[in-house]
Amino acid sequence: MLFPSKHLLCIGLLSISALANAFDGISAEFGEGNQTDLIKIAVQKTLDEQYWQSNGNHFAPYLEASLANWKSDDVQNISGQKQNLYDFGFTPVLRWQKDNRLGWYGEAGIGVHYLTDLYDNNQKKASTKFQFGDHIAIGYVFQNKIEIALKFQHFSNASIKKPNPAMNFALIKLGYAF
Repeated sequence: MLFPSKHLLCIGLLSISALANAFDGISAEFGEGNQTDLIKIAVQKTLDEQYWQSNGNHFAPYLEASLANWKSDDVQNISGQKQNLYDFGFTPVLRWQKDNRLGWYGEAGIGVHYLTDLYDNNQKKASTKFQFGDHIAIGYVFQNKIEIALKFQHFSNASIKKPNPAMNFALIKLGYAF
């Protein structure tokens, strides 16, 4: 059962690394929610758009492609019962930031995600592998272009099939812009 998941992880990592030249940022996220640990790697592409410029700040869109691992060690509170799935995501994001892209920022994004298995943990059983993912975050970009953020991530299938439990994660994001 793990064999196909390892292949999917390798394919995802190779795809992201092959596309690295097309992107201008990379990040890793770590966190938990619903008694599930989440680890994510992502690449970002900043779009050359600026909206609603005001007093040295503006909204700027970027695109993010991600690969995440969701790991639960005590599925449905049964000791030793594990679930390990992968999440492939694509998210357009809108960030409020300073014109020089340094300092404090806030952002929000809504994207699509494909899970390699149906999530089933903590009285939350997803009915589809397809999920929408939305997030809000507040972060800080340092002079050396390293960023850190606190992020709230929500997953749902938008009621395209029942049941539709919400899966929520609190995450720490570490990133670097090229």
